[in-house]
Amino acid sequence: MHRTAATFSRQFAAALLAAGFAIPLAASSAAGDTLVPPSPCQDGVTVVVDFTELGGQLETGCATDPATGIEALQQAGFTDTRDPTGMICAIDARPDPCPEAFAGSYWSYWYGGQDGTWQVWMEGADTSVPAAGGFEGWRYNDGSTGPSVLPLDLRAQPTDESAAVSGNDGTDPGNLVPEAAQPWVFVVVGIGAAAAIVAVGVGLIRRSGRGSSNGPTGQD
Repeated sequence: MHRTAATFSRQFAAALLAAGFAIPLAASSAAGDTLVPPSPCQDGVTVVVDFTELGGQLETGCATDPATGIEALQQAGFTDTRDPTGMICAIDARPDPCPEAFAGSYWSYWYGGQDGTWQVWMEGADTSVPAAGGFEGWRYNDGSTGPSVLPLDLRAQPTDESAAVSGNDGTDPGNLVPEAAQPWVFVVVGIGAAAAIVAVGVGLIRRSGRGSSNGPTGQD
């Protein structure tokens, strides 16, 4: 009898521990690599700067009423650096130092097309005119692809100017919020874990009852 009770206690404790570990593990699995993009600007132009090829992350900012692409970049909180020819060789001092010769990568300049994808500007940022409510994009690469988050994905998020992240507003860059940080994930996982604990406990209790009635009396 004592052996059966002790065995039951150990098994039930193990079930509790397993279920407890299941909650953070399931939440982490729910997150995976899924990221929620930052919201676009409520008014003005959303500027997206992708530093991923330079070891950084994607950052966004808002430009209230820019007349040109370079004004949009600056109003969004980013600082451009020019090389001797007048080309933009760095944004927020990245890369540092500015390349003295072209090595295959540069700050490519994009805008958000009507189909929600990035379209390369055929005009320089000093003379381009950003569309009101539109998207401006910059990415340091070979010019083959725009920023890693599409305007379509940004536009799908709730419009909230306070949620737009600037490169110099003190917010941790990357600015992409893990989906698992949302409370409902933990609620759902917690309910599932609680149900599993109850089921395991009931099964062990029934098994313990059967073992105590059939086993020899007085055994330790």
